[in-house]
Amino acid sequence: MRTQVEAEITPLVDLIGHQRQTVDQLLENLEHQLRPLNEYAETEESNLQSLEQRLGGEQSESYSVSSRPTSGSSASASRTPVSA
Repeated sequence: MRTQVEAEITPLVDLIGHQRQTVDQLLENLEHQLRPLNEYAETEESNLQSLEQRLGGEQSESYSVSSRPTSGSSASASRTPVSA
């Protein structure tokens, strides 16, 4: 009985082993093919962070200058809503 079960399971074990090798090779190929795209995405993310930092610095500077209340008004009262 045991030998019969082992004989029937052996092809399945071989198939699973072969499938694992195929998946490993597929992942390796994908990593190789996607490397330029990942490098591009990292560069763009770095550019975006740099831009956000520059814009954040400019906004805080302009806000600190324009948000100073004048006599008789507050900073929130001097803001004008923008219509779409």
